Amino acid sequence: MDDVKKERTVPVASRVDVCRLAELDRYWAGEGMYVRSMSQLVSWSIELLREVLITNGMIVERCESVVEAHRYMMDRGLYQQSMKNRVSKKLGQAIAFEGMRAEGIDPKYAAPKQYNIVHRGEKSEVELRLNNRGLDNLVEIYNKIESSERQVVKESMSDEEMRTKMREIEESDKREEQAMREYLDGLQDR
Repeated sequence: MDDVKKERTVPVASRVDVCRLAELDRYWAGEGMYVRSMSQLVSWSIELLREVLITNGMIVERCESVVEAHRYMMDRGLYQQSMKNRVSKKLGQAIAFEGMRAEGIDPKYAAPKQYNIVHRGEKSEVELRLNNRGLDNLVEIYNKIESSERQVVKESMSDEEMRTKMREIEESDKREEQAMREYLDGLQDR
């Protein structure tokens, strides 16, 4: 997941028909994409829906600004109070970073402490590239990486073990998000 996209994410609560979720997961599995969590299933499916709507000319007014999106969601009353409280600092930081980027300033260097907090101290992004053979190779590589990284998060983990595990999970999520971006780009090329 690229920096800006990660900064824009918010947790949402929703009631969704479990049968629809199973259908969506089957779709992704059929495309060779392994979904690791409910959050990822919903996120990927919304990204795909958005791409389909844009491709079909049904989304004409795009939203590329955190300020604009946040204001819109507030005006519509779509934030639940508990969610608004949880994401206010994160969105505030995203807005600040967005402003820096608009001025040509890279927040990674201008505000490294805040940047590292938002991005959990990540130093670099591991990117997977899809080649002409398609998703089969990606799935094979992903499965090798996943099997080597698999570890259950335990309540008795030390803070350092937990930070290490969270970095591993985040790096894995980055690889998956990159694969998803490339998959969606491939759909547009069809």
